[in-house]
Amino acid sequence: IDRTDLKLVGRSIAGLFDADAGNLGRTLLQVGDFVPWWGYPVTVVWVLGVVVAIVQYLGLLKRPILPVALELALTAAGLLTIGLFAGLAMFDALATPDNRIMFPAGLLSLCGVVWSIEVRTRRWRAAAVAGLVLWSAAAVRPWTVTDLFDSPDRLAEADEFADLDAAVVITNEADRFALRTGIPAAYLPPKRMSLTDEPVDRAALFEQLPCALSVHDGVVVVFANAFFGVGDLAEFVDPLVADGRLVAETLELATVYRPGPDLSC
Repeated sequence: IDRTDLKLVGRSIAGLFDADAGNLGRTLLQVGDFVPWWGYPVTVVWVLGVVVAIVQYLGLLKRPILPVALELALTAAGLLTIGLFAGLAMFDALATPDNRIMFPAGLLSLCGVVWSIEVRTRRWRAAAVAGLVLWSAAAVRPWTVTDLFDSPDRLAEADEFADLDAAVVITNEADRFALRTGIPAAYLPPKRMSLTDEPVDRAALFEQLPCALSVHDGVVVVFANAFFGVGDLAEFVDPLVADGRLVAETLELATVYRPGPDLSC
């Protein structure tokens, strides 16, 4: 657990109240490091609320401070977050407090606030509705949802392949490619499995790649400036090109590999 993880928590909690901080594309595409100035104070308030809720739930307070609905919601959110950080401490790569993973805890917190207002004072319903409308207009801004992935930083090079004649693309930037083009994409074989850290027999997988591309109408697109880079890809791909099983087309923005015309599968 380091400073980056704490920054992700701040962005995740801020994302409950602001569309920019809550933009899933920032997490998925790992672009930007946006945390609004008010994100950290709000996070501190949320953490304190969770602590009070858990203490109150355990019956350690002589006089309850929070409404029951908010107490239960924040306690549940706290348990989810504690479990997340326990996984983060033990496995690291298996968990990260980004806005996708923190969403259930945030949703519980917001529901607890709404339920508390309705349960405690019915006369505040109009104020709650007004607050919801104001929040939607000032923070959520649903009419801007189509703008969330328009940043030129997010692999704009993929736009040139939006009309690519392929059913699936194997690439070193699958998430960004799929979001920019709408074409299903998958990553090239990694050196190790992400969850188990087991070594991957990449040589065997690359041997099967040409026929797999041919059968499933796929191509390989390798971007030089992608987040995962090119690495040692040439070690596996060049022999396939040399014996004609793959055909390479070098473009300005990327290199495209297609099954060879005489490929026999």
